[in-house]
Amino acid sequence: MRDVLTASVGELLAEGEADWVMVDSLIGTAEEHAEVHGGDSRDISVELLGELLTEGLMEIGDLRESGFEAWTCSVEESLARSSTRRAGSAARVPAGRSPRTPQG
Repeated sequence: MRDVLTASVGELLAEGEADWVMVDSLIGTAEEHAEVHGGDSRDISVELLGELLTEGLMEIGDLRESGFEAWTCSVEESLARSSTRRAGSAARVPAGRSPRTPQG
């Protein structure tokens, strides 16, 4: 699945460089992938988000009045938290990372 999602990951990273990416957008990408290639969109979204977080390509957090506030919990905790707190959750490319390639 990783190779098939490469273009989608690039789009999410480019979007994250300009502004935050709502987790709903990432879920939408997973749903589109599931429609074309099969699979469960929930599993795909968790795998995609997990890979982005593990590789340090994105960080996840909340949008507050002060702006984006990254979560400080582990990737596993972030994945569990994002599945229960979808509304208001966002992701962004960490400062100093180039989103053009997964390697940064």
